[in-house]
Amino acid sequence: MKWKTMLCLAMMIVSTGLFAGNKEKLVEEMLVLSGIPDRLNQVTSQVIKVQTDVISQQSDLSPERKQQIIAFQKQVMSKVMATLGWDKIKNDYIKIYSEVYTEDELNAVIAFMKSPAGRKMREKSPQLMEKAMRLAQRKMQTLLPELQQMERDFAARTKASKKAAAPQQ
Repeated sequence: MKWKTMLCLAMMIVSTGLFAGNKEKLVEEMLVLSGIPDRLNQVTSQVIKVQTDVISQQSDLSPERKQQIIAFQKQVMSKVMATLGWDKIKNDYIKIYSEVYTEDELNAVIAFMKSPAGRKMREKSPQLMEKAMRLAQRKMQTLLPELQQMERDFAARTKASKKAAAPQQ
């Protein structure tokens, strides 16, 4: 009788592991179908392009300084992607999505993503992201002078408070 109980317990443990692996495979399929790995790379490229465009339009910077800043931002993005690139965060995404979605929900999302409407949604997502990035860029262009003035004011206040706090000689 004891061996039957042990066998049932072993079967439950093995089957639980198999189902968990299945859920993870479903999550990965959903993420790939939704285009998240591709979009992550596209977003990185778009962020670099937007940053480059914004810096290039700065009239108060010399061409050499603009190139220095652009090169630095590319280095920063390269470092960020070395940590946050798809190959680095894929397993974390799978874990997060596995915690949030049930297998039934994953199957439903996958079915949608495989449908004509789901494929169309994925196909149009980069176009929507591009438009959203351009909108954000335009909004930032109008906000940038104000932010720069805020930064100058802050620097001046900081400098003034340091002077006031310094011992008088």
